[in-house]
Amino acid sequence: MDPKPAYEAFDQLINHQWRTNLSAKTDEVGKARFRGFHGKYTARVTSAGRTQEFEIDLAAGSANHHELTWKP
Repeated sequence: MDPKPAYEAFDQLINHQWRTNLSAKTDEVGKARFRGFHGKYTARVTSAGRTQEFEIDLAAGSANHHELTWKP
């Protein structure tokens, strides 16, 4: 029941190479930028000790500009 080499290679791709882990700060007007593969992302935004999560879907062939609105 040991993992096979194909599993190890696939796990490395899915959970490491193809995963986007980013920490960013907004600029003076509240904008942050990142580049990622198309697909679904969870953005965690923290301000004044509070964190909110936002779902972002990057579509292939699209400009993919998203505006996240903080909910009090």
